[in-house]
Amino acid sequence: MTRQNNTLETLELSHPVDNTKNKNVANRAIQIPIDDPALQAYLQKYPFGGPNLDLNALARREVAARMYLRPEARAVEIVLLKPAQTRLAFEEENRVVALLGSIGLNEEQKRTHLNDFAWEANMLPRDAKNVLVIGCGDGIELLFLRAALPGARITALNYHQSLLPGVQEKTGISFVAGDMNKLLPTFKSEYDLVYSNHTLEHLYSPDETLKVIANLIVPQGRMVSVLPMVGRKGAPFLEKLREFLSKRDRKESAEIHPMEAVFFDFGHPWKTNPDDLAATLERAGLGSARLYQREEHLARSVQTSAKKFHAKRERMVLSNRLFWGPVEALAMLLPKLLSEKAARYVLAAERRLFLGTLHVMNEFSEEVLFVAQKP
Repeated sequence: MTRQNNTLETLELSHPVDNTKNKNVANRAIQIPIDDPALQAYLQKYPFGGPNLDLNALARREVAARMYLRPEARAVEIVLLKPAQTRLAFEEENRVVALLGSIGLNEEQKRTHLNDFAWEANMLPRDAKNVLVIGCGDGIELLFLRAALPGARITALNYHQSLLPGVQEKTGISFVAGDMNKLLPTFKSEYDLVYSNHTLEHLYSPDETLKVIANLIVPQGRMVSVLPMVGRKGAPFLEKLREFLSKRDRKESAEIHPMEAVFFDFGHPWKTNPDDLAATLERAGLGSARLYQREEHLARSVQTSAKKFHAKRERMVLSNRLFWGPVEALAMLLPKLLSEKAARYVLAAERRLFLGTLHVMNEFSEEVLFVAQKP
């Protein structure tokens, strides 16, 4: 059976729309810059505050002083994929289902992962021979890459060795553990495909890192990646960051309360949007990118039409504020040391509950897939 749904080959790039005259800051992405690698690692583990009160306070001061609006960027159009355009070809789906079963996953788990990763695998260039995967996590995505690219050499990089049992054996990948910022500059410029899934939003210096990545890709090679648009207008609680920046610029406030750290999410420092993403990739040397979304599956875990998605997001944000807003307000009235401890307990509770702020942010931030080809 021949493969019919390779969107990369059949859809044309939407032409960018120039809106550089629009100075509305609501359209600009936000960046949290942290230079210290040790503090970066701490914030990736404890994005809202951890056991070290001194580091928590340092992180809040750094973010409050240095967070900034990213450069103005022209608007880009996004290609919306219909459900039929997100499915793998029959033989490829069979291969990935067999791989998922080979590491012991049940039928429900297989359906969940197909729903999450199949559309990404469908966008991979099938002529890729030498692939670098950045931030492979538990390795589920590697099974999809192997199913789509059965003959490719695949190297996977992750901060820790957290692959599920059997993944490395079944995929035959080469695995490297460590800090990508230190390791990537040591890699050879030999890859015709670089892939990542929900990794780039963790970059504290996306412009610099993407330039390093671009240097690893051979001419005409591609980068394919998926990441959340937490800096896109309408993203949950984004307005709180914009309000803080506005107050700071007016010199009304330059302090982040421990209870407010959840809205800033120091572990996701690149709060990008489609316009900023496309401009950043082009500056890095990756050419004009094609941006895609699933028409009826805008966010990672919410599968519905755009109209219903936006309505549900508004309801969830409102419900979160009605429930957690008063709790947070009371905690903010406590003395400084008590409020720091209270914040940790409240945020720990939020992370475990359906209406928690973290849940709403993660579940209702739209995700975008891009395909960028190096000139």
